[in-house]
Amino acid sequence: MNITDYIASGILADYCMGMLAEDECIKVEQMALLYPQIKQELDANALALKRYAAHYERQPNTNTKQKILGLLSNLQIEEDGRPDSFPLINKFSNHENWLKKLYPLLPASTKEEIYVKVIKDEPGIFQAVLWLKSIFPDEVHTKVKESALVLKGQCTCFIGTQAVNLQPGSYLEIPFNTHHNIQVTQGPVLAIIQRLKVA
Repeated sequence: MNITDYIASGILADYCMGMLAEDECIKVEQMALLYPQIKQELDANALALKRYAAHYERQPNTNTKQKILGLLSNLQIEEDGRPDSFPLINKFSNHENWLKKLYPLLPASTKEEIYVKVIKDEPGIFQAVLWLKSIFPDEVHTKVKESALVLKGQCTCFIGTQAVNLQPGSYLEIPFNTHHNIQVTQGPVLAIIQRLKVA
């Protein structure tokens, strides 16, 4: 075996970064026991990686950390299965978990063109289930951040001059001060509508 070629292959760096399969790791460790030069190079790689990590280590912004923890908390609430717990929706929300929560609360069918059931109405937070058969009329928001998560059906949301096609699992945020409306393309559409008041 050519030790120089083995070292130059990059396998030692891959080992130190945890990129090798278990059997490959065992082989590297055996080689390090057999050949002092490989052990020395392996130690040097590990030390260089520690120094690099220490040099570029940064503490996350407090706001960023809180946002991430909030997202994780919301996802946990979605998964817990309780029909009375409704977290904020976001781009990571699972529409199937929402369907499971909402089915017991919804009628089997409705004759109305637009059916709305409020599921959360707290200071600064409004959530509702929207059951839409054809068209949701044009509206615009100046003081609330509106978003939607499609649970069933397909539709096109017209936002200003932009048309966005939505299907089950699609999440959409509406910009402030922008006219928008919805047209069902395959329905009815079932969606969560969320409005957060912004100071």
